[in-house]
Amino acid sequence: MLRVKKGAAFAILALIATGFTGTSGFANPAASSLREVEDTSRVQKAALPSKKAKALKQLFDEDVSPKGFRFCGVDQKTGECKGKSGMRGAGLGGTLLPLVLEIKSVKILERSRQDGKLSLKSKFKASVNGIPPACARTTGTITLSASEPAELNYKNFYCNWLGIGNVLTKVKLTIEDVDLEGRRFSGKYNVRFNGTGNVFGTGRFIAFAR
Repeated sequence: MLRVKKGAAFAILALIATGFTGTSGFANPAASSLREVEDTSRVQKAALPSKKAKALKQLFDEDVSPKGFRFCGVDQKTGECKGKSGMRGAGLGGTLLPLVLEIKSVKILERSRQDGKLSLKSKFKASVNGIPPACARTTGTITLSASEPAELNYKNFYCNWLGIGNVLTKVKLTIEDVDLEGRRFSGKYNVRFNGTGNVFGTGRFIAFAR
């Protein structure tokens, strides 16, 4: 009968274990091969361009791209436009005056690209309580990459309302869908302004090429 000392038995068991785990110099060929396949797959996946990024480039960054977009607020239940209403927010003015902001459209004046980002010099058409404010031209940025979701951001542009309301305005559009055939995009909006009046609003939108 073969006798094995306890120390030798533990050494043999350790060698067997390392053969399966691929550590301590005893590599597991199957595990190694599997890791290589996973790594290669991960690299290839990262290199694939996003369909949305391609669509955004065609919609915003080419000679045939629209010169502007008209916005409509979307009914959460039906997914359809709420008549002719745009993107809306509500709040109060300095004397507790109720304010309703409505952003109806944006005109694209210039386009430029740098470091994978597209800059859109723009002019918004909006109203507060039905009266258009005087807003400065502003530049929005959108990253044309495979990252999800895509966002178009306009930060802190100045508006004046009736000569007495001075506010800084922000518009953020989270783009969830791009329809090249219909020349439109849709998603969620977040609008606000702060200053002598304060307004905030969120919801869903559709932007139609003009």
